[in-house]
Amino acid sequence: MFDNRQRRPRKKPTKGFSELNKRTYEASQHRRSENNDFAAGFNPQQAVKPAHIPTGGKTANDYSRNTTARRYSQAHKKNKNKKRTKIIIGIVVGVIALLIAGGIAFASMIANNMHEGMDNIGLTPTSLNQPFYTLLMGVDASDERKGEGGTDNDFRSDSIILTRVDPIDKKVTMMSLHRDVEIDMGEHGKQKLNAAHSLGGPELCIKCAEQLCGVKINHYAEANFEGFAQAVDDLGGVEVDVPIDINDVEAGGSVPKGRRNLNGQEALIVCRTRHSFDDVGDGDKYRAANQRMVLTAIAKKALESDIATIAKTVTDLSKYIKTSIPLNDIIGLAQNMKDIDIEKNVYSAMMPTTGVLKDGVWYEEIDEPKFKAMMKRMDEGKPPSLETIVDTTTGVVLAYAGSGDVKVAVKNGTNTEGLAARAAEKIGELGMAPITGNADNANYNKTLIIVMKGDNQEAANKIKETLGVGEIKNNNSNEYSSDADILVILGADYH
Repeated sequence: MFDNRQRRPRKKPTKGFSELNKRTYEASQHRRSENNDFAAGFNPQQAVKPAHIPTGGKTANDYSRNTTARRYSQAHKKNKNKKRTKIIIGIVVGVIALLIAGGIAFASMIANNMHEGMDNIGLTPTSLNQPFYTLLMGVDASDERKGEGGTDNDFRSDSIILTRVDPIDKKVTMMSLHRDVEIDMGEHGKQKLNAAHSLGGPELCIKCAEQLCGVKINHYAEANFEGFAQAVDDLGGVEVDVPIDINDVEAGGSVPKGRRNLNGQEALIVCRTRHSFDDVGDGDKYRAANQRMVLTAIAKKALESDIATIAKTVTDLSKYIKTSIPLNDIIGLAQNMKDIDIEKNVYSAMMPTTGVLKDGVWYEEIDEPKFKAMMKRMDEGKPPSLETIVDTTTGVVLAYAGSGDVKVAVKNGTNTEGLAARAAEKIGELGMAPITGNADNANYNKTLIIVMKGDNQEAANKIKETLGVGEIKNNNSNEYSSDADILVILGADYH
């Protein structure tokens, strides 16, 4: 390391020194004066003494000049390297600064897109480190769907989903609220729920949801259906089991039945279609179930994607989604929920209603006792439905209670209607989430509890105890077929 301390000058040569030594001394003193600023690493004490001057054709002066030049070059080279290093560091710092500035601008752009109009809409503040409720509104803001007013709020909502997020236990519950439920909107009188958005924007939507569900809404999110299509395309499609052949001009086209990787337009058709179910029942009920299915598929694919894909998806979605949740909190929440077991801990259901005709207009009337029980379970972090309900006609999953630790299938092997549902409700109290259906025939006299796979003997014993009947068997001979861990076939002995 260079030493800036003053050094004592070397003594002047005595008379015994030769003229050559004198010149060498004077040259070294001159060089010391000139090169003091750059002589890092050069130690004058290591200067070659006259006794060590080599022979072989070179004079001592030549040697001294060459040695000094070499050492000067080395010292100068070090200084050049230091300067070059400083320049490189400066460039790197500059690039990092630009990236940070660009990142801030990028985040600001996304935040501005997503948070526009989300101030003072009547939300109840809460921490994202505890369970909270979000009201998710699915709207179709296309020009052809806007009303005469032409404002941002001047369109009705096609999808209304109350969502409970539990970042502690990593659970998500989606409860669809029927758009045709009648509700008192104060100065606007009694209206269908889906009119709230066009009449009072997010604030009125939140008030109506709190009035119906008996919970406080902590956050609000509004998604334009066009964003579904863009998100799906960004993710490279999503895998969905389309329950029926869809051919609906109003929804945008056709999508064939079966498990397939949907592109954005196909996913949008599945989310929009209602009239495809006109022949089997309430189209809104089936559409809401399909929307929850597609949302779950998008979430699953996003959690499996790389950072670049997620960044592209979030950027594009920011054009179609408005939310009250700050961007930093969204990122933190996503990181916290990335390990969620979607098959096990994402539940879905729909508000239980019955269609009624009033003055020539169809409304949906809430089954209050059932709905209160579902909301109580939802608020406790449990599946709102005690069982997974699959529509037997269309195959649409109307309610999903999670896979649970043990997958159970309950099949009705009798002619008694509703028997599987009643048994599934009892089994659901054990923390399991059975899927119901009909057995291959209705002639079973005895109830069978078949362990299909895994070490599930204890769970089978609990099911037998809960039902009060049942013969426990192992499917060693592959006599029975089921994807469940335990298959329950109800016989005539179960009442």
